[in-house]
Amino acid sequence: MSRRKAFTYLLGVSFIAGIARETLRKKNQKSTSVEDSLITGFVGIWSFADSLSSQNKTLIIDDQSRLFINKKPVNGSVAHLDEQKLVFIDHYGYKLVFRLVNNETLTLFDSADDKKYTLTLLSDNPPSFS
Repeated sequence: MSRRKAFTYLLGVSFIAGIARETLRKKNQKSTSVEDSLITGFVGIWSFADSLSSQNKTLIIDDQSRLFINKKPVNGSVAHLDEQKLVFIDHYGYKLVFRLVNNETLTLFDSADDKKYTLTLLSDNPPSFS
């Protein structure tokens, strides 16, 4: 193969790879922005009464889909997210199922305790945790 043909071939392959990379990057950006808009209804500082300990607790959901109970992180990940429901699976495999009732109320079903809680919004501006 001549040098000119090899150069043309490499130039074409590079061009196609660049287009493919850009397409994938844009696709990832779109899915991230959709997730960001879906999590918005759940983001905030929430309060709920824990009947087991007879205490009010706070639950924080941040814009990165992380959960904190009384400012302590809950290890796990989001398994499902839509406009009305957020399913978080903790590191033990138990599900925390949040359902949006209205802008100031969530319900939480904790599969570990087999209990349902009502959460009330205290603030829609949670602190940032690093």
